[in-house]
Amino acid sequence: MNLDRDRRHGTVILTNSRHDRDCLPGYLAYWITAWQETAVLDPGTLAQYPGTYATPAGDVVVSRSGAHLSAQVSGHPSQRIEPEGNERFFSLSQDLELRFVRQPGARATGVVLRTSADPAFEG
Repeated sequence: MNLDRDRRHGTVILTNSRHDRDCLPGYLAYWITAWQETAVLDPGTLAQYPGTYATPAGDVVVSRSGAHLSAQVSGHPSQRIEPEGNERFFSLSQDLELRFVRQPGARATGVVLRTSADPAFEG
């Protein structure tokens, strides 16, 4: 458990296995780094990403709900993706990274999908 009294935030992490407990420092470092790198995109920019994109791993369907995007890779559940910048998004729940192909100010025309199973993954 962690409390940040100044920001009025608290974090509680529960585990039911020794393996998860032993890996906890690595998980925490990943989540903290990921949240620190999250960018905020305006609604006009977010509107440029929803669509269906073909990749070697299957179709990726990107949808928008309010100020957030979600991605669903063929055969996997939909998951929220967070922006790292105008073209790069990632998921905190999975080792997943999406890099959109687009010109500045234009709708996305493609996506490069990377996962932790990919040797080129830059998590």
